[in-house]
Amino acid sequence: MPFDLDAAPPRGTLTVTVRRADFEADFVGAADPSTYCILWILEPTRRRRRRTVVARRTMSPEWHETFALDDTSAEATAVIDVWREREGSTDEYFGKVTLPVAELRTLHSAHYELVQGRIELSAIFAPEHSTAVAAREHARGAETERLAPPAATAVVSSMPAAAIPAAFDAARSPTAVLHSMPRVHMDDSFEDKAADAIDAARSAAHTVVQSADGGGGGRGGGGGGGGARVEYFEYTHRGGDGTGPKENQDTFFALRLDEDNQVWGVLDGHGHDNGRIAAETARDSFKAFFGERANFARLRADADATMTDAFARANRAVREAILAQPSVFERDGQLVMADEASPLGYDVVDGGTTATLAVLLDRRTLVVAAVGDSCGVLATCSHGRVSARELVPEHSALNKSEYEQIGGGGCDFVYEYPDMYEQGHLPVWELGSKGEVQLCLESIKTVDSYNLGFKTERGDRAAFLLTPEREYFSQMSLAVTRTLGDFYHQHFGVVHTPEVLVLDLRNVQPADPSDGGCVLLLATDGVWDHWEFDAAMAMLVDPRTGGTSRERVEAMMEETRAKGEETFGATADNLTSITVVLPRA
Repeated sequence: MPFDLDAAPPRGTLTVTVRRADFEADFVGAADPSTYCILWILEPTRRRRRRTVVARRTMSPEWHETFALDDTSAEATAVIDVWREREGSTDEYFGKVTLPVAELRTLHSAHYELVQGRIELSAIFAPEHSTAVAAREHARGAETERLAPPAATAVVSSMPAAAIPAAFDAARSPTAVLHSMPRVHMDDSFEDKAADAIDAARSAAHTVVQSADGGGGGRGGGGGGGGARVEYFEYTHRGGDGTGPKENQDTFFALRLDEDNQVWGVLDGHGHDNGRIAAETARDSFKAFFGERANFARLRADADATMTDAFARANRAVREAILAQPSVFERDGQLVMADEASPLGYDVVDGGTTATLAVLLDRRTLVVAAVGDSCGVLATCSHGRVSARELVPEHSALNKSEYEQIGGGGCDFVYEYPDMYEQGHLPVWELGSKGEVQLCLESIKTVDSYNLGFKTERGDRAAFLLTPEREYFSQMSLAVTRTLGDFYHQHFGVVHTPEVLVLDLRNVQPADPSDGGCVLLLATDGVWDHWEFDAAMAMLVDPRTGGTSRERVEAMMEETRAKGEETFGATADNLTSITVVLPRA
């Protein structure tokens, strides 16, 4: 029975039996080959590997080995590579079979053609329906997962899976668009209980749009200096029409010490098992850190060191939170989780979060610190003309300085494209004739030949970091070079240290007081992927006042949500933002 088109991708047990093969002497040669098979399970954020024994010296090897892999997504692809063992030299590739897991709902048992012969395989995928799974999903606040099934064909190729990076995000394939859900506007009395409002909204798959004031504008009142109130608006949405398969792993916070000293942050969790845990844990850690006035005061003397300490504490908190999850434990310095199908009995865990923080310090200084690709953009308006500035560049595989700093740590920086299964990965960077780092033009030429367009409105191609291939651990992909969590990637050079920027607002605000102050937008990539910075801020900022309003925030975020739904359907990314109107210093 095929999966429901309106259902999210189930997880379950994939069982693959490698039975036997027949090779042709015309291709193999006179000597009987010794052969083995490698089974790969390719998913958006990891890949797992299993291997048969070597069948010695025969044209008709028989293995009859069965592999059962729990917690496999219906989005996954099963790849069976066949190899000839050669002592003292490189093993010879005999071909492969590729099977979309979504098409294995019923038992498939067949012969498949190889480059050097044919192989007999059996495979079946059984979605989980146990009480334990239901409890686990309920604990996450997730709905029943949904799936848009891929094509149901086996693929024969001359390229082994060992040359292929992890599966690109299946969520980029548009799915059927379901009916729109009404948005929910929360009460204006929103204080520091933002997390509770988000959790409630997540469960309903609705939008949270929040201006925080006492009666129609921004948050204000009490304490601090005597200037205009600092007004800000928070927004979060699951993405698409609000009913899709993606759990909202975004979160945000606002912390007010007094009117002149405040902190705002947006975080974008990623990773099926631990993304939401990472984002919410880091959020709580930041609130606790800057809620201590002694820590906040340190920003005046050394903002860089203080932010580095805050992010280090959040990274440790994320590690402790993931380690506290059922089935997670530590081996040889790595966080791993039980996996009975792995030769070791365990595999590395996923999960991490971006984080972008902005601190208003004494009403005069703006301190911004970030890891990942949740950008902060500052806009000013002069004589009716809005201009925008990205504060901290995205920490992504396309950031040259990031590659120069961590490119030697072991992760590959590669482009994402549909035929990576067949053609292997394409490097983003290469060394020029003088040893300088430069974009790999051949890779760009190949990627562009697929007419994929760009990942963002700003012309960025899709790319990610890929951990080295290991015999026992899954190979993991990651879209960012700096993160809180993602501890397996941190083993290969990814860092949690933030990039910090300190701005004197008096130097960036318009010269004419009638033009107002500045507007700051912190947002996750679910927002920024659909905008050029200037266009986004031109829609957000009122050219008459240099500020913004609840209505403008709602209009921009609704247009963003609609763009995501049009492009990706129900699988559009989560989108979260905080918009701050910074008065004149």
